[in-house]
Amino acid sequence: MNEATIYVVEDDDAGREALLAWLTAQGCRAQGFSSALDFLAGADLQARGCVISDFRMPGMNGTELQAELNERQSVLPVIIVSGYADVSVAVRAMQQGAVTLLEKPYQNDELLAAISDALTRNFYAHQQIEKADSVRRRLAELSQTQRKVMQLLIAGRPNKAVAGHLNLGLRTVERHRQQILKAMQVDSLPELATLLATVEQTPASNC
Repeated sequence: MNEATIYVVEDDDAGREALLAWLTAQGCRAQGFSSALDFLAGADLQARGCVISDFRMPGMNGTELQAELNERQSVLPVIIVSGYADVSVAVRAMQQGAVTLLEKPYQNDELLAAISDALTRNFYAHQQIEKADSVRRRLAELSQTQRKVMQLLIAGRPNKAVAGHLNLGLRTVERHRQQILKAMQVDSLPELATLLATVEQTPASNC
């Protein structure tokens, strides 16, 4: 996780610089932004890392930033910190998928634990994205006919029905079926269907 960047989004200049200095002293790579909008415009939203965001900021608050990251399919986890936290803020943060909400003044070990949790989540999210990208590459290598055969088979059509629908020989469909399973590195159609469903729910890496 040494490649990870911790983004600090805080409108208070002194507070932001103090946190950046502390994170750097802990051996972390950190970058600061004075507003959520500046962060959205200037940060790599697909990066490896996490976000520490103040809750109360002009323009867009911490939970609104979390919602915007969700909308943009970013897998950067968000830690929200606030000196004005209440139950409704905490509930909203958790509903949006924030790692946690820390009430100021928080303990350094609390923040370190939250960062560790966030970076672990980000690491596994990127692993899933890489796996999904690999599946997408395998799909792209299938022929147009193979993709049509695959779609019908996954829909539950038997080989004979697929052959009739696509005007192919039964043996041709059976051959395509075996080639598709091999190319997609699965052993059965149910496994293939599960794999494709997972990929549909995983954002691409944009690489």
